[in-house]
Amino acid sequence: RIAEASRRTGAWIAVQVPERHDAFPGRHFLSCVIVGPDDGIALVHRKGYSLSLRTSPIDVYERFVEVFGKDAFHPVIDTPIGRLGAVIGAELHWPEVCRSLALKGTQVVLNPIAAAPHLDYLQRAGALQVRPVRAFENMVYLAAANIAGPEGAPPSTIFDYKGASIANPVPDAPDIT
Repeated sequence: RIAEASRRTGAWIAVQVPERHDAFPGRHFLSCVIVGPDDGIALVHRKGYSLSLRTSPIDVYERFVEVFGKDAFHPVIDTPIGRLGAVIGAELHWPEVCRSLALKGTQVVLNPIAAAPHLDYLQRAGALQVRPVRAFENMVYLAAANIAGPEGAPPSTIFDYKGASIANPVPDAPDIT
C-alpha cells in the first residue's frame, strides 16, 4: 500500500517498521525504509543501537556485513529530490550517525519517530534541540515526522541546513529553534 501511494503521488516516503529477515532467525531490527515512486523500497536503514529487545547491526556484525555489506551501515540513496539518508527516533542524540550520512553526501536526513506524548527522549534536557543542531553542524536538511499524536507529543518538523525551522505542521506546536 505504501509503494502504491508513492507511485500514485510521486512522493518519497519514509516509515519506521519492525523488520524480520530470514538471515537472522528469531531476531528483529527496528528499520526505516524509504519507498520511492519507481522502485518500491529504495533504502533500508537498521537502527544502530539497541537499548531494548530489538537487534542492532552491531549485535550481529559479522553476519550483517556478510548479508548486506559494509555500505548497509548508514546507507544513502540518490533521488530526484537529492541524496537521502535516514536516522530512526533518538539516533540523532549520537552525532556520529548524522555525520556519517553527511560524509556520504546526504542532503536530506529523514527522521521518522514514534514518540508518545510528554516523552523527552531519554529524559534529557534539550532533547528536542538536537534536530536543528544536527542539521546545522552537518549542513543538511532534516525532516522529522512523528506519529500524528495528541497534545504533548514531539512535533513533526523540518529544519534547513542552517538549523532554522522551515516547517512545523503541528498546529500550536512550539517553535524549538
